[in-house]
Amino acid sequence: MYDEIIQAKSNSDATLRGCVFEQLIRESLPWDFRPPMSINAKREQLDAFFEWNSWHFHVETKAKVDPITGGSHDWEDFELKVLNRKGCVGLFCSLFPVSDSLYDAAEELARKGLTIIVIEGDMWEELQRLNFGFDAYLRYMVGYVRAHRSLKVRSIEKISDEIQNRSEIEAELSSRLTADSATFLRRYKQEFHDIVYVKREIEKKLLNSLRELTPSRLKENYRKHKRSDLELERVGAPQFLVIRDIAGAGKTTLSVEFASPNDKALTIARSAVEPDIDQMMAVMKAEGDDYGLKKLLLIDKPLLLIVDSLDEAEHIHQKLSEILSLIRLVENDSKSDREPTKIKDASDLNQIAKLEGLIQFPILIVFTVRDEYWERWATLFERRNIVTHKSVISEFQANELENAIQVYESAFSFKLRNGLTPQLRTTLAVPFNLRVFAEANQFRGSINVVDAYPENVLDLFLNVKLSTLGKEVCRATSKPSLCA
Repeated sequence: MYDEIIQAKSNSDATLRGCVFEQLIRESLPWDFRPPMSINAKREQLDAFFEWNSWHFHVETKAKVDPITGGSHDWEDFELKVLNRKGCVGLFCSLFPVSDSLYDAAEELARKGLTIIVIEGDMWEELQRLNFGFDAYLRYMVGYVRAHRSLKVRSIEKISDEIQNRSEIEAELSSRLTADSATFLRRYKQEFHDIVYVKREIEKKLLNSLRELTPSRLKENYRKHKRSDLELERVGAPQFLVIRDIAGAGKTTLSVEFASPNDKALTIARSAVEPDIDQMMAVMKAEGDDYGLKKLLLIDKPLLLIVDSLDEAEHIHQKLSEILSLIRLVENDSKSDREPTKIKDASDLNQIAKLEGLIQFPILIVFTVRDEYWERWATLFERRNIVTHKSVISEFQANELENAIQVYESAFSFKLRNGLTPQLRTTLAVPFNLRVFAEANQFRGSINVVDAYPENVLDLFLNVKLSTLGKEVCRATSKPSLCA
């Protein structure tokens, strides 16, 4: 990508050079839901507008050889667009160097709390030399400008080194958390999980809740609202999330996905039946009295704790007190009137965070439970800022089901010969039913849809399992009588 941008500098046709540069920038930008697009608004033209990482970006591209100045029409036009869209990140991309006065104008906007990023001139060569990804640079700069209200950063090379160091710290911490979740993963991660996992809408909702607890956002909110403690309490993001649904909906599958080694989140996972749930943060306590907060600040990621299947632990008498202790570790009900001045004196994680200039600790605790068992646990969460997702994953949505069937067909080597009937669609929309259906038809190739009704599937599934069990017994013993 950088090669083509740098080559565009040699284009002598100013109009063509500008068009090529604008197109290259649009193709290079990261995005989440739809690719960056140019927009013709009333009396304005946006070279690119897109959403990424829950941020909205407005992009201006210029390919003029002469340095663009802070008082020029080009800059003032960009500045006006930024002022009209105060929630957006303003990204100004110039193929050639710009003047110091442009940076002075950008600094003024940053001091007013606007997020401005400028990439120009030799910076393209430097990004290419360091193989510095566009997304990584944007992520760093958004956090830096919002935290410092300034564009005056160190060299790109030092930024690259810092990000590399962050990556190493994140990888090390992620490895420790995965090891700490090993018991949960060994018990519940199924053989085909990585192949058949289907992204659901609930995953997006969970990730959105996590983004609200990103350390850089919590620091920004603290700075904005530190005028009163009451205001601080009001702007805090929910730190507790409950997923209530029927058995077989995929709650544990979702928990396994986030606990598995990946870049979704820094996750510690437990089944509710495991002992000492209130000690889940012990691995973070080992990072220091701040429970690893300095590392979370450095890598700018929140922590995710998952307690799966509360319903299975309802008859274990100490579980209520363990869960309550875990909740109070984050947000203690019985705080003293005297605010702590040292981390060691803090009564909960949120007090530790405030001592570090954050509105709250960057942690989200997720509880999953079968809906009919929720009332037993509901009292623990009274008067707390909590997000509840009820009956949102009981069935695959229409677009999810089509994708899920394709995934399972590929993983289990079968193919539905004709379309789904309404009855079969309703049956397979339940995640557990689809899994049973896929396992029952593994390696059967092309199958007729009439063979897929529940009674046929269950018989076939049980026969497959009995056959597999018989073979396992034969392997496990040398007695020929058991193999007869």
